[in-house]
Amino acid sequence: MIKLAGVESCKILAELLADLIPGGAVFGLVEKDTFVWVKETSAFRLDVIKVGNKLHEDTTTMRSIREKRVLTENIPRAVYGKRVTLVSIPVLNDDGDAVGALSVGDNIT
Repeated sequence: MIKLAGVESCKILAELLADLIPGGAVFGLVEKDTFVWVKETSAFRLDVIKVGNKLHEDTTTMRSIREKRVLTENIPRAVYGKRVTLVSIPVLNDDGDAVGALSVGDNIT
């Protein structure tokens, strides 16, 4: 889990790491059910991960927030047009409530 106070540090780290991941990656910060920050690489993008986009309740990221645990899912090519591994890490406030998540997606080659 990520403490809310550490989110800005995670964003800085994501900015540095994104282009170092072979094949590229996309990082997205979700507050409640909406992307509020996204870092894409030129090598890898997902149309659904855009600032302002709302997530459906059945997504890996929303399940991660509800269950307050890190989830990893291999998503088949039929969903996004490419095979993707998605990791979602819940963001917790000082009371331990999940208020969002940091999600990282990368291309499975």
